[in-house]
Amino acid sequence: MENYPSFIPKFCYHCGHETPEDGEICENCGHELAISPIKFNDLEMKYCYACGSQAQEGSVECKSCGSKLKLPKLEMHTLQAKILRQAGQLMESITDLKKALSFAENHTEKFYICQSIASSYGEYWKPIFEKIESDSDADEIPKEVSESEEFREYVNYAKQALDALKDCPADVQKKAEDDPRSGVAGFRMLVSEYVSMSDPNTKVAIALLKEVEKKVDKTLGGQIALPYGPDAAEYSPSAFCEEMVNQCNIAEKKAPNSKEVSIKSNILKAQLYGNWYEPFGQRRTHNKAVECYEKALALGGDEAFIRYRMALLYRVHAGKDKAIENFQRVVQLVGTDSELGIECAKEIEIEKAQKGGCFIATAVYDSPAAPEVELLRQFRDEVLLKFIGGKFFVAIYYHVSPPIARLISQSQRLKIIVRSYLLKPIIKFISNRRSG
Repeated sequence: MENYPSFIPKFCYHCGHETPEDGEICENCGHELAISPIKFNDLEMKYCYACGSQAQEGSVECKSCGSKLKLPKLEMHTLQAKILRQAGQLMESITDLKKALSFAENHTEKFYICQSIASSYGEYWKPIFEKIESDSDADEIPKEVSESEEFREYVNYAKQALDALKDCPADVQKKAEDDPRSGVAGFRMLVSEYVSMSDPNTKVAIALLKEVEKKVDKTLGGQIALPYGPDAAEYSPSAFCEEMVNQCNIAEKKAPNSKEVSIKSNILKAQLYGNWYEPFGQRRTHNKAVECYEKALALGGDEAFIRYRMALLYRVHAGKDKAIENFQRVVQLVGTDSELGIECAKEIEIEKAQKGGCFIATAVYDSPAAPEVELLRQFRDEVLLKFIGGKFFVAIYYHVSPPIARLISQSQRLKIIVRSYLLKPIIKFISNRRSG
């Protein structure tokens, strides 16, 4: 067949593990490799997995080594599908994967094949989805797409993958859930959204949440939470937060069975609780915010996005270790090459440096161990943290100073200005206070 690449893939006859073209020994079991028996036509040939010898038509055992023969139909179709995909023949590769699925002998094989089929359909629809994301007016999947046979197949195989995963061994489930490349979280959202398309109540609920989101963005912006303190009530838009939480609850009641609605509502409520100072105090609403984020995670929401917001909440929620833990999880999920991963890696360093003293002083003096930083740290512990007003000042400072410290650390001129006109007078005052 003229459209196939010229290379012939190799796999181990003993265990079926696929190996790079230049491999000679199976990296999985150590057996010597043989050329793959895959033929790009309708002729099915039998080979012995133990020794690689070709068997005669109708044979049951290998004449060379006596091993029982097996026709590698599943391997044949999956490898053939891979080659077709590499050749740019996406729909043809899906056809071969569907053939391979009919030979799946367990839930793990079924999961991986359905995962590949759904991912291939996702690649097929990728240009449409990218257009929707880039166009603010096109926030819904076009009707001609959602009602097409290919899109229904996309949803169907995503659902089959999820159903098969439930019955897979625990280690397979954990690997699929932990690896964002598996597409499991996306499959859940896809299936949920597809069900929502035909439910008028869900459409109303989503529209209501979009209005809430616009108002939250306008009023709170990127502020995830207010820090603790008796004066927090003064800065908290409590009435607004309470009204928006009520709107989110109405949306959830409108579509109680929609995961998409529940996830979106809980993420919004978490931000609102983080900024809402109730009569019982900020700690109570911050705990509610954590509960909302945990619900969104349990429902299959975007883990990297949710954990990033949880980390920002914990940063003002007296949970430094929890903040670092969630930032680290985001880096694990998205890697250090992504924009979010780089941001979280910086935040981890900032959180760790906080234990050594003042953000701004650390940036100015280039070390948390500098004598000036140590003096400021002692003043914080021995003076400021001894009374309520000082505690609130420290909480506000830790909330607003990290971006300022980052800016200072990048400019030698700013370091000189801050050191001369801000920190030196403060350090002099503290020193005089001690000696007096």
